[in-house]
Amino acid sequence: MNVKAEIDNLKGRVTVLEAVTISGVPGVSLAERFDLVHLRVDNVAQNLRDHVTSEVNRLEAAMDRRFGQIDAWRTTVDARFEGIDAQFAQIDARFAQIDARFAQIDERFAQIDERFDGIDARFAQVDARFEKIDARFEKIDGDLTEIKSLLVALVAGKR
Repeated sequence: MNVKAEIDNLKGRVTVLEAVTISGVPGVSLAERFDLVHLRVDNVAQNLRDHVTSEVNRLEAAMDRRFGQIDAWRTTVDARFEGIDAQFAQIDARFAQIDARFAQIDERFAQIDERFDGIDARFAQVDARFEKIDARFEKIDGDLTEIKSLLVALVAGKR
């Protein structure tokens, strides 16, 4: 019995303690108060979860919209690069044509150089012939001078 009295005494003290420690809420046990606080925490947590979920959904929608814009932009840029690649291919083809033309021009210049070399050789031959002709003319001039002096001497001797 002594134990029963002790338990009753402790229950009384807990009741007094509950009434004193939970101010502003008389007649509510500590367990009930914990349940109310727990419910409030659950409600706050649910409200936070709902708010975070709505923000996440809003951000996901914004990100999806932005990613769509980025994909569209990337498609446009890819199309531009494909156009640029096509232009570079055309430029490369034109450069190949120009290189072929330059090769033909170089070949023509080589032929012209060969012709000039042939002309130079012919001029050298003509110059040699002119030198021979000049030498002949000098000889003829000398011969004519000699003939003139002989004629002058003959004419002077006849007189």
